[in-house]
Amino acid sequence: MKIKYTLPLLAVGILCMTVAGCSEKKDDFDAAGYAQALLDAHIKGDTDEYTRLSEESGEDLKALFDENLQALVTLSVGENANAPGSEVISPQLYQDYSDMWKQVLESTKYKAIESKKEGDAYSITVETQMMDLNTPVNNLLTDKLTEYYSENQTGQEDGSTTETYLNLMLESYQEVLKDLTYADPEKTTITLSPDEGKKWVISEEDIQTVKDKVFTSGIYPTTNISGEDSNVTPDTPLSEGSPDQSYPEDLAQTPSHEAGETFILQQDGQDAVEFSIDKVEVTDERSEFDPSNPEKVVVITYTYKNLLMEDPVLYDQMSFKVLEGDTTCSPYYLQNLQAADIAQKDGAAVTATLAYGVSASCNEITIYVNNSQIQSPFQVTVSLS
Repeated sequence: MKIKYTLPLLAVGILCMTVAGCSEKKDDFDAAGYAQALLDAHIKGDTDEYTRLSEESGEDLKALFDENLQALVTLSVGENANAPGSEVISPQLYQDYSDMWKQVLESTKYKAIESKKEGDAYSITVETQMMDLNTPVNNLLTDKLTEYYSENQTGQEDGSTTETYLNLMLESYQEVLKDLTYADPEKTTITLSPDEGKKWVISEEDIQTVKDKVFTSGIYPTTNISGEDSNVTPDTPLSEGSPDQSYPEDLAQTPSHEAGETFILQQDGQDAVEFSIDKVEVTDERSEFDPSNPEKVVVITYTYKNLLMEDPVLYDQMSFKVLEGDTTCSPYYLQNLQAADIAQKDGAAVTATLAYGVSASCNEITIYVNNSQIQSPFQVTVSLS
């Protein structure tokens, strides 16, 4: 009788061992949490959670973050600010800009919300929210520049004019950062996969995808307020870096439209954006803050509306090239330009203005527009007579 009871108990023991073994083999890897830790290390410079999960040093990721942070500071204050013969920017101002950009990056909103196993990798769904930074900073900076110049007609009352400008721009960022607003949440998909060393990684392309969906750097021109030559070529507000002024190689194959015409740009065979170059005008207005002093200045007014794209659409200066014959014209900073804004799907149309310097004899320009989000470049040729 004892044997009869022992065998069932032994069977139960074996069953328990089998269940425990299955539990140990269960895939309980938190791929979404790991992806979040990697994103935080790349975007915010926070490597603590990555170090805990990976049991590896986050020094390389921290160094990469510091390098990217310095690149933002350099775009803000000018790469050659401390070069021989140029106007020296104080170490404190460099540090203030570094602190400001770090605050911007720490304020970005994204969250890895779920994962799905796909072979050896994981598909990660990330919820992102675009930070509204460029437009409010641009508007506030314009107001500060106007006030400064009205109070300091020579633009040299406070010492270094370039540093004064940079301080005004810094103040604008700092004030906007106190009350940031964000677009509605959106979802994007990235991949978490093992590299050759079996370490979990996210590709540079996917990291950049998330960055592009949470903020644009909104770098503004480091223009000398006095109107004298500065060490940095002035531009109008940019979304990132400086505009590409190379001559478009595909111009001959690019569709043409007319000023005042409203037309549709397609993406993958679908109507994506409604666009129009509303008007192009020659202006006598000149900026006290831009020392380039072109012979003639044209102002382009344009309007766009997002019909299809789930991601916000932005047509800023980075999308434009203005051509005078075989020459690409330089942007010109005018105080009253209307900055481009993001256009949400089925939202209101956005109207913006840009200015460019051309030669005194210029009587015709070609406006070439090519947005990286919408693969539908076009051109508009306009008479200035």
